[in-house]
Amino acid sequence: MNTTVVTGDQVLTQLIPRITQCMEGLNFTPKLATLMVGDNPSIRSYFRSIKKVAQKYGIEVIELTWDVTDTETVQHTIEQLNSDIDIGGILIGEPLPKGIDRTALVETISPTKDVDCMHPYNLGLLMAGRPRVLPSTVGSVWEILQFIGVPLTGKRAVIIGRSLVVGKPLAMLLLQKGVDATVTVCHSKTEQLTDITREADILIVAAGKPHLIGKEHVKRGTIVIDVGINVVAGKLVGDVKFDEVCQLASYITPVPGGVGKVTTHYLMYNLVKSYEHRR
Repeated sequence: MNTTVVTGDQVLTQLIPRITQCMEGLNFTPKLATLMVGDNPSIRSYFRSIKKVAQKYGIEVIELTWDVTDTETVQHTIEQLNSDIDIGGILIGEPLPKGIDRTALVETISPTKDVDCMHPYNLGLLMAGRPRVLPSTVGSVWEILQFIGVPLTGKRAVIIGRSLVVGKPLAMLLLQKGVDATVTVCHSKTEQLTDITREADILIVAAGKPHLIGKEHVKRGTIVIDVGINVVAGKLVGDVKFDEVCQLASYITPVPGGVGKVTTHYLMYNLVKSYEHRR
């Protein structure tokens, strides 16, 4: 069948103008504070990409790093950033090292400066159908679905992965009134995974397991969105066996160049919108 590969660059043609428009309404330079505890190469790489994208919009990134393993030191800095009217958003790099209390740090961030929807208050608003912001990866998936333009009402969406970063908030988003998908969330303990995924009209894979999904998991015509980012033999690969699944999917996103490409831009969108919420 004819399969459409949906790239991040294509999706950004609809997101970048919205960010630019929001920026035009500001008469100051937005600032994002990134917090890295310890020395994690993947976080460093992610934060470099964030800074690179931010510079394109004229957004200033304040980089803060610690070698400490006590939560209170980082909390104190977050409290100072909360009080700094020039700082529009705060982002904590994950995973955090052992000895750092993630819950304590996340709950210290002011909900109005929580640009990646980590705080329980913002997750609660999403659960209630009144999201202030979406987690940036969830927002990226949403932008891709909007770009594809297939009506979601009544469609069977299967999400593989139940994290607070992607799986759970994405399920809440797709269940909202006005979206009205029928959602199934699968995870590492799910039995008969293939039987479930073959029922999906939309299959979103965020398991963090390279090449987990092959052609046996997908029915013809499914929309497949690969959120996975894994390094195998020095190469970046997704959770989906792209070459196999693209023979059956109606739409599919690649790795690299798909969801991840949109995610950093969506974070900038959340940042500029956060200033509006604080007015």
